[in-house]
Amino acid sequence: MERLDPSISKEYLPLILYLEDLSNIVQVLGDAGKSPKISTTEYSFESVAELQKQYGSGDLTALRIESNSPHLSIEMTCMAARLYVGSSQPEAAGLMWKINAILLRCRRRGSWLYSLPGSVGVGALLGSSIPILFLWDALAGLAAVLVWGFWMAWSFRITRRRYCLIILRPRSGYHRDSLGCDSGGDRDAADFSYWKVAT
Repeated sequence: MERLDPSISKEYLPLILYLEDLSNIVQVLGDAGKSPKISTTEYSFESVAELQKQYGSGDLTALRIESNSPHLSIEMTCMAARLYVGSSQPEAAGLMWKINAILLRCRRRGSWLYSLPGSVGVGALLGSSIPILFLWDALAGLAAVLVWGFWMAWSFRITRRRYCLIILRPRSGYHRDSLGCDSGGDRDAADFSYWKVAT
């Protein structure tokens, strides 16, 4: 009889990572004697510096970081985020704990709103208020329709197109450049600013 070594995995609510977040993850793996590989849908890189050199100060919505012995992967796409470690031994569990702490700090503000219960709940609440407000006042009802429509469009955009946003700039520098002020690392403000420019 042989005791199996189960894997460990964790899925995350929507994330926004900045350059220092990526560097911290790679440093955790490097300190453990690992040689992490960073890859996008087009290229593979040996370091965060190489990644930034290729993409400049642009933003990504898909990125994978992985290492071996034990196998560890961080999969970030436009629709999901997942951390996987192929072992539950102390070394692997320690890496999981440290990287998990970094990723938890990268969650969007109000990230629970983008979970299935949160998104559906907010949409249902706003939608159910529309007929009531129309009975009270036409303008209030119209405003409720606009708010409901904005929420549905914004929620769909985050959960289906920009679940993970990787900003290849330092957190503070990004906000001074894009918003004209230092907002102290507001992750949703960063994405909203990008959306206004992009659309």
